[in-house]
Amino acid sequence: MTEADHPRLRALEAFPIEQDGERLIGLRDPSGFTEQVILLPIPALDIVSLFDGERSVSEIHQVVSSRHGPAAPAAEEIARFAERLDEAGFLDSPGFAARRRGSKRRGSRALHVPRPTRAVPTRETRTL
Repeated sequence: MTEADHPRLRALEAFPIEQDGERLIGLRDPSGFTEQVILLPIPALDIVSLFDGERSVSEIHQVVSSRHGPAAPAAEEIARFAERLDEAGFLDSPGFAARRRGSKRRGSRALHVPRPTRAVPTRETRTL
């Protein structure tokens, strides 16, 4: 069992945002270890809410499939979604621990307003 198999979302700040007429949820790191802001379509919250470190990607897929039927994303898509969140520093993982150690070695962090990015492609938004 690895952290990648059982994704755990870090303590993040969530806020509503509207972009191009679409309602989204922004996620950002209030501690400043990552400067990115991730924009998620509202249905993706159903998936990230299951990133508790207790459930495997397979179990998350089963829960999402039971809720959304054939419109649910495949387990591989959920795994790729978790990987993108981890690469951005939003999961509690060995990758984040290394980022945190590196940040502490560099000293104080210069914070700036980041450019939002989408963690979930539009196609996945429609499949939920």
